[in-house]
Amino acid sequence: MKKVLASILALCMVFGTAITAAADDAAADNINNDVVYEVVTVDVEDLMVEIAQRPAMYAATGNFYGNKLTGNAKTIYNDMLSYFENIDNGTGDCVSKYTVNGTAAEVQEALAANLMDHTELLNWFGKGAGNNISYISGGGICYTYFPVIEDYRVPGSEKKDTYNGLSGSYSYWKIDSNKGGDRASALAKAAEIVANASGSDFQKVRYFNEAICNLTTYDFPALEDGIYDDTYQMINAFNGKPVVCEGYAKAFKYLCDESNIGCLIVEGHIGSGTGAGNHMWNYVELDGNWYLVDVTNNDGSDESMVNTPGDFTENLLAIGSGNPYYSLLGFDPLYYTDGTPVPTPPAVTLSVEDYTELTGEKVNVAVESSTSKQVVLKLTLENPSASMPVVAQTDVSVAPAAEIAGFKQETDKITIDFAKRLDAGTYTVTIKNNEDYHYNSVSFEVPEVDKYAAPVIAVAYNENHTSADITISNPNNAGTIKYTVNGGAETVYTDSFTVDTNTPDHRLTKQISAYVESTDEDFQSSDKANQVVTLVADPDSFHVVVTPVAGLTGTIAADTVVASMEAKNVPYSLDVMYNLESGSEGSFGVDGDKIVANGDVAPGSYVVYVSARPIVDSGNLDSGDPSNLGIGYGEAVIVINSQPTSGGGSSGGGGSSSGGSKLNNKGSVSTGSTGGARVPVSPAAAGKEAGKSAENAIKDALANGSNTAVAPVVIRNGSSIGADALKAVKDAVDQAAAGTGVNVTPVVWSDVVRNGVVQSRMYIDPAKYASLTGDIKLGVELSAPSVSTLFDKYFSNNIRIVKFEHTGPFGMAIEVAVKLDLTNMNTENLYFYSYDAATNVYTPIANPMYYIDTNGYLHFTVSNGGHVIISDGPLARK
Repeated sequence: MKKVLASILALCMVFGTAITAAADDAAADNINNDVVYEVVTVDVEDLMVEIAQRPAMYAATGNFYGNKLTGNAKTIYNDMLSYFENIDNGTGDCVSKYTVNGTAAEVQEALAANLMDHTELLNWFGKGAGNNISYISGGGICYTYFPVIEDYRVPGSEKKDTYNGLSGSYSYWKIDSNKGGDRASALAKAAEIVANASGSDFQKVRYFNEAICNLTTYDFPALEDGIYDDTYQMINAFNGKPVVCEGYAKAFKYLCDESNIGCLIVEGHIGSGTGAGNHMWNYVELDGNWYLVDVTNNDGSDESMVNTPGDFTENLLAIGSGNPYYSLLGFDPLYYTDGTPVPTPPAVTLSVEDYTELTGEKVNVAVESSTSKQVVLKLTLENPSASMPVVAQTDVSVAPAAEIAGFKQETDKITIDFAKRLDAGTYTVTIKNNEDYHYNSVSFEVPEVDKYAAPVIAVAYNENHTSADITISNPNNAGTIKYTVNGGAETVYTDSFTVDTNTPDHRLTKQISAYVESTDEDFQSSDKANQVVTLVADPDSFHVVVTPVAGLTGTIAADTVVASMEAKNVPYSLDVMYNLESGSEGSFGVDGDKIVANGDVAPGSYVVYVSARPIVDSGNLDSGDPSNLGIGYGEAVIVINSQPTSGGGSSGGGGSSSGGSKLNNKGSVSTGSTGGARVPVSPAAAGKEAGKSAENAIKDALANGSNTAVAPVVIRNGSSIGADALKAVKDAVDQAAAGTGVNVTPVVWSDVVRNGVVQSRMYIDPAKYASLTGDIKLGVELSAPSVSTLFDKYFSNNIRIVKFEHTGPFGMAIEVAVKLDLTNMNTENLYFYSYDAATNVYTPIANPMYYIDTNGYLHFTVSNGGHVIISDGPLARK
């Protein structure tokens, strides 16, 4: 058995602290002093941390990450790849200064993708201590200065640039990627190894392991000097020179790439106690499954730790996580030695079993279709002349374990029915191999299927305390409606239901609780989801008509008592928003779960908002955090007249009340989200509500002798708004104001509401609709744990984070109000930074114009989405 020493398990990737890229001696060339330039300097350490947050640190084959880019970043990626290839070939300028039309952010995206896709071209790229990358942008051009390992700098080739408005100078060198013929000889040796490899993919992998171990040895002194050089590159391995584990892993991956065998480089932690260390190894794909290969620890004999060329083992060749060596050596692809988590584990699942060479016919298995109740598999023979296998149910397993209720094979198709609906998650189906056939495992996803509760209880009073009228309908049969009456037994109803009773005892006449339950697989992703809140939001589906006289002292109450295990504990909130006719507030107060009339109630229509959380289809409400499940919202209109009336109305789409938030809503009109499913803002609805808002604003202005007014349109939990909807708002307001003598300013307020409280608001100017290049996404979150962890690691500041669903420019400056906990922060000296997680770039927001209103909302102005980092001082590195 192989002994494990701390030195072999030690860190093979050197990350150092950064120093400035600017040089301050020797003459420098000036770059166009007529342009004002900006500089972004990125520590290589930070860049590599950001790279590790991608699905896999290095691509399995080809331009894996480059193919995921779009727009100019993709164009720059291809151009930069050609630039790197020219350096590799020794053609062109071969300098470490790269010039391209684009922004610093686009160049950073392209570089990150190339670093992951093409490690074989970048043996000269400096990753060690004292290295960083500088991006100088101005006039539509970005100049990038790459760090170069000193051995690859052509002596006497250093040049320096200066830029208008920037201090210091920026150095670059001519690169000799083939110094001393090292690279050419290494690639020639690698090509020889690939040419000599034969047989199955596993036989080739065995040969690659042996060839690398025969060529190189482990470089123990490299652990002590901390210098990032060729000991970390595949060049040394193929040239028979010592390497550390990064060199072993890169060499193995290069041979696999050249042989079209799927391979990943994995970084993480290995060992425990004094033998602990950061490490690099490989995952290799064989027959559709992934296995571990650690050439570093295969290099040597079982009896000796002296890595002598010619000594090697296959102890760590294509093993699974169930192999004793896996636990004995303590492979951990999730954490580094210091306990820091690897931001994203490898994007594959390691097999439990070791790889075994298979005999017989290869059968390719694919998922043809799947639901939470059934999966259909398609079998394809690699040898078309072979006979299709007959698979027994006992040879099929599902992980996580799932009971199979039905099993049927029709030639090349296998249908598996499950005894009960599977919980949301990823499931893997495996067919047992035998001497005649072998199969690959396949996985399928089961999405979450929510049950939405939309519960309402109505209490009605009038002069004679005689009637309540509640109608619940489900015109499109989106699932089933279940309800109880006065706490009675649960009833399932799929059409409509009306109650109209007389009770002379001055008490509650009827209480109705109803909710929609659907188990359709596509319920959430289709229009069916929007039907849920029609129980509350659509006046034709739900209305409460109250006909009291002035002096009303009764209450309208909400509750969630439903005779159903799934819905009985659904959290809810209830609030009165405003009077539709006058826009006034305060006619009702909220007392716990009741809306209470405050003295005399003037005739008019009052909007009641009811919200309820969706319930995951698990039957167990006590597990998990229900706050992660989203909110369903709806509204009803209470009509209070001096004479009895019937019918009801809605102000438009739903949304939760912001009454608890204390952000001003006077005169506003609701539009946007119609319930649990967030939807884009409709131009027609936005224009209609804007017209109403403008009419009310003009009326108030004229009554007050004013010639100016503001007409707000409130969006609650909408998903996006486009230029057409903003234009509709502006046009409707302009039309309403024409000839009135009142100058009306339209504004859109996009609110994100949680549990009846506005947690954020975006103030959007409809007059700037023409500046939009796409829809503005309206989601806002007040936390981003992964970003917080990253900034806490490198900076000592106390920070808060606002995460916008929208990424990139909004197309206009937008004021934002957020309900943040600013405890222990110096609110007199806040700093704001825009952070792009895709490129790992943070930029100071020059003029955020922030203030904190009397209700504790922090207001600031931004032009870009993504993340906003808020600190009470300049970001200071730890």
